[in-house]
Amino acid sequence: MSHRVPLEQYEFLVDQLALQGYAILPNFMPNDFVFQLAQRAKQIQKTGALRVANVGKHMQLNDAIRSDSTYWLDDNSPNVVEQDYFAIMNTVKSQVNRALYLGLDTLESHFAIYSIGSFYKTHLDQFKTDIYKNDDLRKLSCIIYLNEDWRPDDGGELRFYSDFERGQFVDICPQGGTLVAFLSEQFYHEVLPAKRERISLTGWFKTRANSSL
Repeated sequence: MSHRVPLEQYEFLVDQLALQGYAILPNFMPNDFVFQLAQRAKQIQKTGALRVANVGKHMQLNDAIRSDSTYWLDDNSPNVVEQDYFAIMNTVKSQVNRALYLGLDTLESHFAIYSIGSFYKTHLDQFKTDIYKNDDLRKLSCIIYLNEDWRPDDGGELRFYSDFERGQFVDICPQGGTLVAFLSEQFYHEVLPAKRERISLTGWFKTRANSSL
């Protein structure tokens, strides 16, 4: 792995997850690596491989809920930048499992590009319906922002609800290198419309199907 995250960043991530179930870490990723990830996303965009994002367990299109475009990553990809990303996320998994016993197993990830005005309405990262209660195995969501020199008036914040029932939230600037991690089944969140193109890389750690966690 050619890009490394300092150990104290992982330790702070674990501490915050243990304390409150979520963590916000500016400058989690090195700047040069953030740039390379952003360039990789733009390269994929130029090839036409991005697809309009789907919603829910049955992967339905619904542009009233979300209007971004995504590209799913393959952890067997030969691309060096993608492999460095998976290596870092594997360390996240190891550190979190060692300290918090969450039983994190596989990781699914995608680039997401939001064109000007695109959004994602309030949602949870676990699919909960009357038929499929807690059917999804996502346990920990990890969003890494890849935007250079993001300004407050650019919009596009992640509105993260620390207490959805009480309407308590914080708006997080999608500045490049920032990591936002949280328990997937617990925290509602949404993406506000932006005035410029917005790029992120999101990963969801899943537990095993037979896990009791």
